[in-house]
Amino acid sequence: MGRYRRSISAAAFGLSLCFLAASTAASQDMHDSPSEGLVTFYSNHITVLGGIPGHPWGAFKGRLFDGGDQLAFMEPAHFITFRVVPGMHVFTADSWMNKHSDHGAHITMSVQAGHRYFIETGSFATEPIFGIREVSCQFAQGEGADLKPLESVHFLPAGKLMALPETSFPRCPAGS
Repeated sequence: MGRYRRSISAAAFGLSLCFLAASTAASQDMHDSPSEGLVTFYSNHITVLGGIPGHPWGAFKGRLFDGGDQLAFMEPAHFITFRVVPGMHVFTADSWMNKHSDHGAHITMSVQAGHRYFIETGSFATEPIFGIREVSCQFAQGEGADLKPLESVHFLPAGKLMALPETSFPRCPAGS
């Protein structure tokens, strides 16, 4: 009788693990659902004239925020995409030294479920020092085709939960 109870307990334990794995897989699938918006941030390459008036934005190296939450430490010539809940968001690009979003450059956006947004971050030789702006997918493609994905070591706690692993810069949807 003892062996029979142990095998039932082992079977019940195994079945519990299967349910746990299935629920984990289901929650992962929900992250890929169109109930969230995708926001891709990028920083250009370092160039000699970047950020000087009359030239493209300079490279950005600093912290990215969504509201007061630190998402990542952005590096030049890199990109990162985050899954974002729909609604109003204030995104900030700020110095690597500032751990709060009160300074730096801000953009307020209404993120819609199932949409992808591209945000360029940059720096300037004069005031303001940092820039952040939404750009079209086509513009971002011209800037980002050879950018590298941001390494996970640069994700900050809130960003780790929201980061979407991508191996190449996102392509524009067909027909856009």
